[in-house]
Amino acid sequence: MNITEQHVSEIFDLLGPTPRLCVNSSSYELEEYKSAVNEDIADMTASEIQKLMRKTSGLSMSAISHKICLLSRGRRDDVHSRAVVAPITHAIQSKLSAQFRNLHRDEQIRLYKYFERVPESRKVAGIFYEAIVQLYLQEGRLLELVPMVTLEGTKRKRSGQEHQWYSSHIIIHNPALEALRQTVSNRPTVDIRPNRTLEYTDNGMQSIEPNVFYVPANTNQKAFDSFILLNGLLYIFQITVGLKHDINHGLIDIANNHSFPPRDQWCFMFIIPPNMTLTVPQLWKLAL
Repeated sequence: MNITEQHVSEIFDLLGPTPRLCVNSSSYELEEYKSAVNEDIADMTASEIQKLMRKTSGLSMSAISHKICLLSRGRRDDVHSRAVVAPITHAIQSKLSAQFRNLHRDEQIRLYKYFERVPESRKVAGIFYEAIVQLYLQEGRLLELVPMVTLEGTKRKRSGQEHQWYSSHIIIHNPALEALRQTVSNRPTVDIRPNRTLEYTDNGMQSIEPNVFYVPANTNQKAFDSFILLNGLLYIFQITVGLKHDINHGLIDIANNHSFPPRDQWCFMFIIPPNMTLTVPQLWKLAL
């Protein structure tokens, strides 16, 4: 009787679509489960995640894979479609990425290529893609930014959304969007040269220092992002290999409780592999 819609949504976003967790667990049981997830991820090696994902895609689920993997059909309406395996939530993916952030770069790239070449496990490649990009940004990079494009006044038939944003370094097949992409001439650059890197948790960040690269610790309970404050602007990195990506909720949810710059000084930067077009749905929080 005490379960609220907010409670269900929080558990769903954090731990995944497991009914007993969302609607039938006490606070004590949830904390025990969260601790078990953190311990399983902390003990996981690169070779173990290879074996785990390979077995899961073959429908051989273990106690650990139930906690960190989500199985779905490649084609939703085709019951014979092959299984696609992915991290069960973005929060779990963030924890896995933090766990493998300290692997040697060659090993990160090897694992990214291993998972990226198989469509059924391509989303798992995002774990290692994120770890690779985080490392590059920590070392320092000059980034050329390509503004995203959108068609105003159009609605999607199914969702009724006003518009979506698109980012691409290749031709967009929609002629109207491609015409807009070709006209984008303003490509600002930002020089990321952090003084240091700092891991932060969801309740351990009281202030933000300029020119410090913040990365989420693997103990974070929410799906936070890496970010850096430069010249008064907050650059928030959204790293993805997926064709569709929403703006993550975690960092936004705590911004009002800390010394963040005003939201008109936030810059969301999507970092994607080459040869793909990214779609970002209409923002779930209209204030952004």
